[in-house]
Order: sequence, then C-alpha cells, then structure tokens
Amino acid sequence: MKTIILAAVLALSAGTALALEEPPIDLRGDATQGGMMRGTVQPGSTLHLNGEAVRVHEDGFFIIGFSHDAPPDARLELTRPDGSTHQQTIKITQRDYDEQHINGLPPKKVTPPPEVQARLTHERGQVKSARNVASDHEHWRARRIRPAS
Repeated sequence: MKTIILAAVLALSAGTALALEEPPIDLRGDATQGGMMRGTVQPGSTLHLNGEAVRVHEDGFFIIGFSHDAPPDARLELTRPDGSTHQQTIKITQRDYDEQHINGLPPKKVTPPPEVQARLTHERGQVKSARNVASDHEHWRARRIRPAS
C-alpha cells in the first residue's frame, strides 16, 4: 500500500513540475500582418524566424515583426545553450487592405522623368540601408505610446 501511495505522490509531483515549466518561447503581441511581438527565451539561446537570425538580448528578450504581406505561417526555431532545440509555428492573421486609386494624375507623377527616377532609386537605397542597421539600443523594451490624434 505504501508503494502505491509513494508512486502516486511521485507521479503527481512530476506532473506538477511539468505543468510549471516555462514555455521554451514566451511570445506576446500582435501576430498579424504589420504587427510585432516581444518575447523571451532562455538567456544564451539563439533564435531564427523563417531561417533569419533574430537578435536575442543577453537576458533572453527579443522582438520580431511581420511585414504587411507576411504569409499565414511563420516558423520560429530556438536553440538553447545546451544544444536542445524547439520549433514553433506562429499563425499570422491576414489583413485586407483598402485599395485606393487616383485618377487624373499628371503623367510626370505616374512615370517620373529619368532624373527624378534616379533620385527616387537613390533614396530607396538610403532607406533600405537605414533599415538594415542593427542597433544595441533597447528602446523597443519601452511601452509604446500612441500619438495624440
């Protein structure tokens, strides 16, 4: 009888320990096209979103974002410091965007002259370069405050 009770207590305590274990990837935020999510993983882990490395802070915090036309599924791949791995699929809510059409524009606005097109191409390159800068600033940790409207 003591063996049965001991086995039951051990089984219950093991189940409780499993239930209390933290998820490998803790995510919070908006899993929608154009949205962003914050998360935590075990410090020292590496993380990839759809095959691309995600910067993980030394304390395990990270942030990810989804483009306006992101596909319905995103895949997170976690590698813990001990080498164990975990994969998680994020279901991304798809959005319908209103299309706007502007009729009657002057032709130079629809098909810019070569010098304007060259300037636009240069400016797009500058924007792309700026967006590719990886910063150590931690402003993303702050709570977002919507501007007054």
